[in-house]
Amino acid sequence: MRAVSVVVVLTIIGFIPLPYVLEHSVPAKKASDFVEVTGKKEGGEGQVMITAVGVSNARVFTSILALLPDYSLEPEVDYVVPDDYYERHDKASEQENDTMTSSQLNALQVAYRAANRPVEMQQKNIYVSSVNSNSSFREQLQRGDRILKVNNQTYSNPYELLDKLEKKAVGALITIEYSRKGVLHTASGHLVVNKSSGKPSLGVELYSEVSLLVNPHISLKSNGVEGPSGGLMFSLEIYNQLSSKDITKGHIVAGTGTIDHKGNVGRISGVEKKVIAANRAGATIFFVPDDTIDADIVRLNPKLRTNYHEAVRAAIKIKSQMTIVPVKTFDDALLYLQKLPPA
Repeated sequence: MRAVSVVVVLTIIGFIPLPYVLEHSVPAKKASDFVEVTGKKEGGEGQVMITAVGVSNARVFTSILALLPDYSLEPEVDYVVPDDYYERHDKASEQENDTMTSSQLNALQVAYRAANRPVEMQQKNIYVSSVNSNSSFREQLQRGDRILKVNNQTYSNPYELLDKLEKKAVGALITIEYSRKGVLHTASGHLVVNKSSGKPSLGVELYSEVSLLVNPHISLKSNGVEGPSGGLMFSLEIYNQLSSKDITKGHIVAGTGTIDHKGNVGRISGVEKKVIAANRAGATIFFVPDDTIDADIVRLNPKLRTNYHEAVRAAIKIKSQMTIVPVKTFDDALLYLQKLPPA
């Protein structure tokens, strides 16, 4: 009887959640598996690769996996910011994305415009895609909920809503009116830090009904990859399919980084795991955000490093021969590829 009790106690302890997430490396994927432009040219020998990181809530038992080289325990919040940071920086902030859908759509706009192809986007209605583990709405909202009002205001698309929220302070009280299967509900919670952008966020991934007017037509797929960090590589793949030439010039090109509707590349998390995945996929070039960390954030997070620093350190650690290329914009990445000699 005592042995049974010990087993029960150990089982209960094993499932106790920890204030960490468990990150692990996942295989890099061909960006062409996610997007297809009608009438695209025949593919060259090179490839544009998407890298991602698997993330799960850490528990006592699963934390043991962190002993393996492809796994690590990471804080739920990557870094902390001063209480008044966003009030002092709101004018300089740009819109970021919480959703895979928005990331793809930003990439589409950037690539089509760079290729001088017509693109027009019309959005209506905002829906919940998923709720992050650090969100104070995690017990209230669920996938498919339609957002009607936020703090008694209506919004036509996620961009407008995210832009408004980023001008508030982390911890600000937010009330959301939403509908689920035709029934009206209200949820209340506080803004948290977006792990990718470091800005105030609901911790809720959103998407909207979108009408795309593009020429030529394009098909977008998520293929199980979530989050905005594939934005840069999506934009390069779309441009590659629109271009008459193979921009990879026979190279296997991997990378990571968010992208906004203006083509700016933003900071991401999980860089080390993505470098590992890219190296295993045979990539010779790895694009990484050339981010700058604000002095106020460095002061509170002395161990925080730029994405470029993290990528270089990871490449050295695994003795990779990949060239790590820091970029601030889509144009930076495209210019690098244009100057690249054929493989």
